[in-house]
This record gives sequence, structure tokens and C-alpha cells, in this order.
Amino acid sequence: MPASTVDGACEVHTLDAYRALPAIGPADFYWQFRYLPASREFRPERVPVFCTCQLPYSPDLVMVQCGGCEEWYHPHCVGLGPSDARALEAAAGAGLVEGEGMCYLCPPCAKEGRTLERKGQAVRAA
Repeated sequence: MPASTVDGACEVHTLDAYRALPAIGPADFYWQFRYLPASREFRPERVPVFCTCQLPYSPDLVMVQCGGCEEWYHPHCVGLGPSDARALEAAAGAGLVEGEGMCYLCPPCAKEGRTLERKGQAVRAA
């Protein structure tokens, strides 16, 4: 790769260190896997995947938790718009309970007629 294609330096953090940054800049990145060239291994061997898209957790994407199965989903993958996700995030931050209509139930749980298992569902936001 020619040096002229290098745009600048970046800093690669562990996932925990990335999440702890007070502000994430355009040169901040994180890693979830570590490659060990001597043994040709990845650590960890597996990273859990979430949502219908089966992607690993990303601190840069909003996720909502289903109150029935407690799985995590990206709002756009389950048909929630940005305003719906913001309303769930605000409700979770305010400690509102499902009786006040502010908890999420994923399509499979809604189809099965499941009920909410716990109060005050969470939202992971970027």
C-alpha cells in the first residue's frame, strides 16, 4: 500500500476501554478479536451475536432489549424507527415500567403472545 494512501493515525482500544472513553473521536476504534499469529488463533474463539442480523455487539449502534425473551435487537432490524428507539431509551433512563407502555416486545414474542418478564427494560445507546 503506498504511503500516500494513509490518511492519518488511529487508536485501537479494547471494547471496554472504547466504551469508557468520555468522547469517541473519528480516530478511535475498538477490537473484539485478538489474532495470535504464533498459534494462528483468534481470542476469544467466539463472540456472541445478537439481533436478527446475527452481528456482534457494537457500542456504536443502538440496541433495544425485548421484555419477553430478553434478547437484544437493533431497532431498524425489527421495524422500529429512530423516534421509537429514542422514546424507549428515554423511558429506560427514567425508570418507567411496562405498565406505562414503554417496554419493547420483539416480533417473535408478540406473535407467541409472551408477556414481559421484568420491569424497566433497557436500551443500549451509542
